[in-house]
Amino acid sequence: MEGLDHSVYQCNTWTEAGVRAYRNKGYQLAWPGVWHGSSHNHCAKGNLQFYQAEGWVTGTYIVTGYGTMPSIAVDTSYDVLGKQVWDKLQFVAIDLESANSVEAVLEMENRILAKGQRPCLYSANWVFENGLVSGDVSRLYHLPLIYASYGSPKSLTPPSWQVHMTAFPHIVGHQYANTHTEPPAGFDIDSNFFDRAWVEDNSWRNMDEEQLKNLTRRVVDLERFNGAAAILRRGAAAFERKERPDDETVRQIRWLIR
Repeated sequence: MEGLDHSVYQCNTWTEAGVRAYRNKGYQLAWPGVWHGSSHNHCAKGNLQFYQAEGWVTGTYIVTGYGTMPSIAVDTSYDVLGKQVWDKLQFVAIDLESANSVEAVLEMENRILAKGQRPCLYSANWVFENGLVSGDVSRLYHLPLIYASYGSPKSLTPPSWQVHMTAFPHIVGHQYANTHTEPPAGFDIDSNFFDRAWVEDNSWRNMDEEQLKNLTRRVVDLERFNGAAAILRRGAAAFERKERPDDETVRQIRWLIR
């Protein structure tokens, strides 16, 4: 599923005609940001109301960090959008792009769950590679991930060199192109590719906070088990042939046993 996102910086150029132009180009999902670290996007509610009225699938993102308490970021985002818009979203992404802690991300996750929404993580390999996230990052691996990686083919499988992204077992989206405009739309967007099955899944609705958290983690645990089993089978097959496993399989086995 093709998706687009934008932020407060598109407030002056966003138009209904532009939205329809993007729709005609095949975009179906829109997830404008509602909180940008220290202030909210005053256009987000109106943008989302229009997307929802036009039949788009919708989500949003909340930028974490920049000195703002996680509870304030989530609560303000909820208040800005209002219950009606918030409840129609298919996900709320935690945008991890600055110095932050694992604990802060988990606090945001719990706050989003408490408000009846489905959280996921939105980040990039360089954030972890540069050590911007303090704490045990493996505690975030249960979160579905939207990863940002520009210039590579759109895919739900990150390039093997992006070791911090490949560590996440449940990847649901790829932001494959950053700020650009596709004529005749007239306003800038980032382009994304999403897992349609995950986006359109509504089994989580009407679950309470604990049920939703448990469902997410059970799905991820099963995916991690199946993924680990496949890696080990590849390695075992090579050894049975008395061959050395390929470098990628060796790297993945080392990651499993680290």
